[in-house]
Amino acid sequence: LGVFSLTRKTLKYEDYKELNQLWNSYMDQQLTGDLKTLQKKFDPTHPQYDQTSAIIHKSDFHGAKVKVSQSKNSSLVGIKGIILMDTKGTFQIICKDNVLRVIPKSDSVFELKWRSARFVVFGKHLCYRAADRSTKKIKQIAQCDL
Repeated sequence: LGVFSLTRKTLKYEDYKELNQLWNSYMDQQLTGDLKTLQKKFDPTHPQYDQTSAIIHKSDFHGAKVKVSQSKNSSLVGIKGIILMDTKGTFQIICKDNVLRVIPKSDSVFELKWRSARFVVFGKHLCYRAADRSTKKIKQIAQCDL
């Protein structure tokens, strides 16, 4: 039926800015507290890193602004956009040039932008369906092998 497919020709980046605003308000509810304090907690050396990073890993990413900061495929590095579809192994991202790109999770490191904060997330930890990820316990590893 094509229910889970996106039509590439009609997608426009401007249409999904409101989805990003909804995601920002969703993350406002998930991450409570001062923005500077939260930013410090996302440093892997901070004692509360495990609790705060678990909140991000268990969150839904539909509508998040994301940037590929590292990848085994060097042509993917630097791609920015809004996540439209989160599958088990990939993110489908709409970029500012109105092109839908499919990014594999397992070989990439992502940088999520929420308000003025930026969080680094290893794609290896996200290789589950969004519904399964919310119930799984994630083994925290500060470094990822790329």
